[in-house]
Amino acid sequence: MSATVSRENLAEQFRQKADESLLAARTCLTNGMYRAACNRSWYTIYQSICAGTYARLTQDPPSDTGSWKHNALHSLFHNFLRHAHLRIRHGYLLSCMQDVLEARILADYKPDQLLLTAEQAEDAVATAEQIHDLIWKICEWTTIT
Repeated sequence: MSATVSRENLAEQFRQKADESLLAARTCLTNGMYRAACNRSWYTIYQSICAGTYARLTQDPPSDTGSWKHNALHSLFHNFLRHAHLRIRHGYLLSCMQDVLEARILADYKPDQLLLTAEQAEDAVATAEQIHDLIWKICEWTTIT
């Protein structure tokens, strides 16, 4: 973590990014851009978990990169839920989160996967909304509509 940027400021930066990514995911879904909806859904999740981690936990990203790798998000979210005493009630989101990551990888990196289905994109956006809104509720932030 940068010595000049507080955890509170980092949480706010990731909050803003997550809100923007969620709005983009919804817009892409509405306009039939399913690959882009899956991509933006994953980044909504990534940025939401980073925001919540900076706001409620003490974990910092590795000092060599200054940011968490995508494969660290499962553990961060697990710790976030455990800290909020909600792991059992909302633990199912951990597996849903993995589904969104897999859809994003298909959308972004697999040439034979030019089209993802509306259902895949709808599921990705729904999962992103649930994770985003849960973190916002725990952190007592105002949610976007």
